[in-house]
Amino acid sequence: MGDLKEFERQQKDALKAKLSDEDMRWLERSITWEAPDLRSVSVQLLRQLFPEPKHPERINDNRLLLTLIWQWWLLILMSEADPVRGNLRSFWYQVVEPFYREHRLLAPTEGFLELVGSFPTGVGELPTGVSDRSNRVARVVELMTENLGKFVWHRVFKFSGEFEFQRPMDHLSFVGKDDAKYLFFAEKEGLWWLCQMLYGEPEKSISVMASNGQPSFLSLEYFARDLARRTKKVWIGVFSDYDPWGWSIAISLAHKLSFFMNSVEAYYLTSPSLFTPQQIANGHDLSHHPQQSQVQHWVEDTGGVDGRPIALHIDVLSSAKKQLLAHDFVKYAYSGKLGQHYLAVPKLERAKFWLSQMGVA
Repeated sequence: MGDLKEFERQQKDALKAKLSDEDMRWLERSITWEAPDLRSVSVQLLRQLFPEPKHPERINDNRLLLTLIWQWWLLILMSEADPVRGNLRSFWYQVVEPFYREHRLLAPTEGFLELVGSFPTGVGELPTGVSDRSNRVARVVELMTENLGKFVWHRVFKFSGEFEFQRPMDHLSFVGKDDAKYLFFAEKEGLWWLCQMLYGEPEKSISVMASNGQPSFLSLEYFARDLARRTKKVWIGVFSDYDPWGWSIAISLAHKLSFFMNSVEAYYLTSPSLFTPQQIANGHDLSHHPQQSQVQHWVEDTGGVDGRPIALHIDVLSSAKKQLLAHDFVKYAYSGKLGQHYLAVPKLERAKFWLSQMGVA
């Protein structure tokens, strides 16, 4: 067995020469450097090393997971652990769950008792703040996934690097045969037929993607790798619901892709003008929605429907209307007039609120 802590010092020095000051500061403050090799740590020492600040009798999952991920990356580099060679959930089954079970950290009394409402997981919304083990597991899995993404975001490693996470199947996409730089994105998997139509256009085949909501950071790393072989700049047309969540998907997608591409411009293709008066009358009034901060930001950014917080879903649009919208995006992209016809997705400063709501910032 190699000396993990000595190798850690070597890798930390190597990263200092590679990372930006901001990324290095994130790494410095995120890892519990005094932690020994976690493979041999006792339960008692673990609790001493990773206490929850306000509840020292509980474990600090966030800091523990960051340190565990870091050390496991080092072990892979040292050839003392195998690459995951699976999806993100595989890392849970191979490493995190066995570790948490061994140290008896999956009891519902451990951490996260302050959370309320619901928490999005890979299988849907799960209520939080409820004393049962399944929610505890779901929250730790989600936090593990978020923290893996943070290491990638701060350029410590790539998903496709030493861990060898496989390309996920959470979206469908093609890189355009003729003009890869134009990307039509639909937030509904059911609109893949619309994407295929644009990809199949003779002499105007553009890049397309359909996803079930927001595509994962992992999947975008693979897609951007393919896209970057053809173009350094991308113009995105985002066809998502006309509501705060469709808007946040547009912002997050653009921000994530900008991490991999030299230049990204994104436009929100959805507007009230697409909908009939009856469809607007049947829209959802968000005036009393519990997430009023998001609702108000959305109305400020987009104008809502004549200043009102009315949510409109693109599913109600006719097939003919959807096809016309898709062809219009291509037409205006080729003529350089996207900014004259669509609302531009805000850049980082204005986007910070939305990114924080989605756990990206």
